[in-house]
Amino acid sequence: MRPFRFRAESALELRRKHEDEARRQATHAQNAAAMADERLAAAQAQADQAGAHLIDVQSHGAPIWLIDWHRSWILKQSREVADCRLQAATAHATAARASAALHEAHRKRRVLERLRERLQARHAREADRQELAQMNELATMRYHIAHGERKEQL
Repeated sequence: MRPFRFRAESALELRRKHEDEARRQATHAQNAAAMADERLAAAQAQADQAGAHLIDVQSHGAPIWLIDWHRSWILKQSREVADCRLQAATAHATAARASAALHEAHRKRRVLERLRERLQARHAREADRQELAQMNELATMRYHIAHGERKEQL
């Protein structure tokens, strides 16, 4: 019997490459989301620090122009926080899409791998069946040869 050969091996290799690319993109998207979260946390910390600084300035009796400047600065910080929050949400949405694409690529690869495993098992069963048939034929021939020699001796 010929050795097992999976005809769709090239398709399986292509699916592996697609899965590797999807994994790379998912990792990149997750890293981008983590960096966006870090930027958001830093912006939020700066906004909180600006608010605390305004309270400190007000408690020391600062002039109105300085208080207005701090309020403007806090408003700018709040806008940066909102921008960072939007960027983080976008990055997380991109990471979720990349993760879904990775899951789909993994599923497609596993479909072909399971097909290969089933075909390989079927091939092995057929090889075992043929080997057993050959062994039975050999045993039958030995029996007939031995039985024929006994008749000649009688």
